[in-house]
Order: sequence, then C-alpha cells, then structure tokens
Amino acid sequence: MLGSQLKESGLDGCVPAWHGYAHNRLCQLTNHPLYREGFGMNDFEGCERLFSSTNGVARCTRHASSRYRHQMLCSHFEQWDEDKYRDLSLYLLRHYKEALGRQAALSTALSKAETLLDVRSSDFDGWLAEEREYLQNLVKEPTKNIQDIMYLELPAKYYKAKEVWDDLRKDCVIDETAAAQSSSYSELASDALRIESKRRTAMDRLLLLTEAVNDMELKLGMTPSERWHPSHPRWVETSKYMKARAYKCALDKLELLVVQRLFEMEKLNMRGTGRLLFI
Repeated sequence: MLGSQLKESGLDGCVPAWHGYAHNRLCQLTNHPLYREGFGMNDFEGCERLFSSTNGVARCTRHASSRYRHQMLCSHFEQWDEDKYRDLSLYLLRHYKEALGRQAALSTALSKAETLLDVRSSDFDGWLAEEREYLQNLVKEPTKNIQDIMYLELPAKYYKAKEVWDDLRKDCVIDETAAAQSSSYSELASDALRIESKRRTAMDRLLLLTEAVNDMELKLGMTPSERWHPSHPRWVETSKYMKARAYKCALDKLELLVVQRLFEMEKLNMRGTGRLLFI
C-alpha cells in the first residue's frame, strides 16, 4: 500500500554517505550520494548526528525513571531544534560559500585532468555505467570459471599424489637394502610394515584421485590426452585467476572487518556513556 503511494509521489532515496561505504560496490554506484546527480554536498547523516547528540543525556538518566528519561529527551530535542533554527542562516551561508569554493577549485582540477588524460567530462558517466553493468553481470560467478577451478584442483591433487607414490617406490628400495643389513628380525618386520602401510595409503589415494579426475573429464567432455598439466596454458591461466579470486575475496573480507570494527569503536567511544575507571 505505502509502496505504490511512494512510487506515485516520485519519492527518491539514498543511503547516507558514511554508512553507504558498508554496502557493496553495486549498491554504492546506485544509491550513494557521491554518485547521485543533484545531491550536492549533503552527506544525509543528520539522523546520526541527532541521535549521537543524545549521548550526553545518558549520563543524567542512566538511573532515572522512565518518566524522567522521557522528559529529559523531550527537553533535549526541543533545545536541539532551537539551536539549529538559530544557526540555520549561518549554516546556509557557510555551506553556500563552501560550495562555491569547491566548484571553482574542482572545475580547475577537472579541466587539468581532462587535458592530461585526454578525456571528456561525459566519459566519467560512461565509466560509471560500464562499471555498474559489469558488476550486475558478476552477481553470480560464471559457470565456466567454477568448472575450471574445480577441475584444476583435481589434477593438482593427482600429480601431488603421483609424486608421493613415486617417491615411496624409490625410498622402498633404499629402505629394504638398509633393512637387509639389520640383524634384528623385529626391526626388519617393523620397517616392512611401516613401508607397506605408506605404500598402501599412497596407492589408495592415487587410485581415488585417478578415478575422480577421469569422472570429471568425462563430465566435461575431455579425453585423457587433453588432461591439464602444470605447463598447460589453461592450467596457467586458471591458476592466475584462482590467485586473483582469492585476493579479491580476502580484500572483501578485510573491508567488511574494517567497517565492523569502525562501528564497534564508534559505539565503544561514545562520550558520556562509559563508566569511570578509578585506579
């Protein structure tokens, strides 16, 4: 009901500037004030400043009754309205002068950048549109890339298991030669059991991975002669993609942790809400 009325009224909204950076890049390109035409220098964090101003009331009402807390909050907001109304003309004048100064400075910087980079101002809008389209197409990772990653992991494990198996076969000859010189039957039997256990484990793993690689190649329509190896072009290309993918995932996680930490520190260091610590 409200949704249809809002659409008919032409109401448009955005995310606040500071909190908007916690959103994903695609959301920022669509809803962040930095990329919205006509939004000016307003960061739309008025609610954040308003609610932050009530932190000073907390120290006075922490142990007060509910009725007294409501009275203090009402008095605080009434005073807030009076102060803001009194300073409204200065606020408008200050921001008007700041806007003129920024416009003059940025116009000069923009002209220099256009000359230096050989671009036009219209190209910036085109770049944003291209980035938005690119991110919209990357909402889901391409199936081909996922298949390449899944396939690359199997041959990598297969070649590693084959290397371990070959090493055990070589070590087996050396161990048996050294064991033949041993005069203790118990030592000889123990070495034989240990070697046989390692060989059996390595062989089972190699056979299991061989079957898994063959099954994957059958699903992908590949023949054994087309199997990737470390020097294969597709192997090298997919390895680079996997490293870049892991790096980007790590950056996304780091950005998320930084934003979470900033929110935690903001709440932790709110003035007037903490308790005094006496040493």
